[in-house]
Amino acid sequence: METIKEVIIYTYDSVTKEIRENEANVKKQMSLLKSKIATIEERFAIGKIDNAIYQKFKTKYGEEQESLQLN
Repeated sequence: METIKEVIIYTYDSVTKEIRENEANVKKQMSLLKSKIATIEERFAIGKIDNAIYQKFKTKYGEEQESLQLN
């Protein structure tokens, strides 16, 4: 009986560790995307990039954020 308990605990720990690592990875990716969006907004505001480039990357990064939120 003790062996079954140990196996269940080990399995639970393994699964939850993977989930925690995945959540940490998603948070890191979201932070990076927010930083990229802030950068293109700043570059657009000071005239370093034109509207077409700004819209292209704003859309791309926004879609990536939505994809991460769905996972």
